[in-house]
Amino acid sequence: IRPEQWQKQIIKEMNKLKKICSRVFILGSSFGGNLAFDYASKHRTAGIVTVGAPILWRKSTLRKVPYYIAKNVKIFQKKKYDYTKVREEIIKKKIQYLNIPLITLGRVLKFTKKSKKELNNIACPVLIMQSKLDAVVSRDTPEYIFNSIRSKIKKIVWFDKAYHVIIIDDTVRKKAFKEVTDFFIHTSKRR
Repeated sequence: IRPEQWQKQIIKEMNKLKKICSRVFILGSSFGGNLAFDYASKHRTAGIVTVGAPILWRKSTLRKVPYYIAKNVKIFQKKKYDYTKVREEIIKKKIQYLNIPLITLGRVLKFTKKSKKELNNIACPVLIMQSKLDAVVSRDTPEYIFNSIRSKIKKIVWFDKAYHVIIIDDTVRKKAFKEVTDFFIHTSKRR
């Protein structure tokens, strides 16, 4: 699937929701956060919640080089993570792609670059959630997003004991959902 296909589907679904709801927020986990920023840079939305959005990648320069070398050699690229800082039970429960098609990786990297440039168009409320143990997204990402968006209402929430996919990690899921619910309530009161 191409990012353009996701974009079209998001527009279609958001339009359906806007017909029946007075306020619609968009939540994106991982690459979904990039798609949420892209949508909100062009369309009105009540707010954005991002969960581990890869605006800046860990060791970003090193991750891109193998892609450009390998793209003509093989179809799949095995992902490599530094798990030395991640608790063993988180590793066992991780839900992620261990392999990613190189063509998809290239599209994700290209779209990530695009969504990074669109951040200054974001003026709606934004909740940025990030794990300190994320082996995919750079720890500098939340601060980068926070400083790049024009939103007056914005907040960063860090999770100490979670992995990249915070919202399904049993150790922090309740805290994550509470943060999201509080964000919705808080921004709705400020209308």
